Amino acid sequence: MSLLANPPVHHASHSSDATFFSSHSIDRVQQAIVEEESTIDWMLIAHDDPDLQSRLAKAAAMESSGMLTMHQSQWDFQSADLASLLDSAVARSGVRRLWLVGHSEGCDDGPVDDSAQSETGHRLIGAARSMLNKASRAKDDFASKAKSLHQHPAVQQAVDDGDLRVHALFYLAHCKTFLLYNPATHEFRPLA
Repeated sequence: MSLLANPPVHHASHSSDATFFSSHSIDRVQQAIVEEESTIDWMLIAHDDPDLQSRLAKAAAMESSGMLTMHQSQWDFQSADLASLLDSAVARSGVRRLWLVGHSEGCDDGPVDDSAQSETGHRLIGAARSMLNKASRAKDDFASKAKSLHQHPAVQQAVDDGDLRVHALFYLAHCKTFLLYNPATHEFRPLA
């Protein structure tokens, strides 16, 4: 697990290649949450892929943001650490937008289906099917994690009060594309 934080911008001249400070614990976000003068307008919880992190860092560079990166399979929003972080972020830090960013390679590998390769006899087709099956499992896993995040009491209350907006994005690594996930309809659609 690592943490990337972009402190609030206090001046007009800000490079588009923002420097993100890294740490290997949740402590940095918690410290920003506790300090009175420190706010995090955007909080991103993302799968720990360097390419994904780079793309997100560029998108959030002009905002006061914090990015928690950990493998998608470890997202348990009912666990003590993540539940405490969400409680603190929502209650004290001024987080207005919470982004959950999943990844097509974000689930643990399931059973391998070799039937695709033996049926077709082509390794390329078998590999493509395997990749798409893994991405499909990762999308299903991400959808359940997004639902769990929305059900977290502090998040749910802040959303109901209009103080917080929660967004869910899913990154397809094989084509470097983001999909927007709508938990109400269970639909993934490309960003316009």
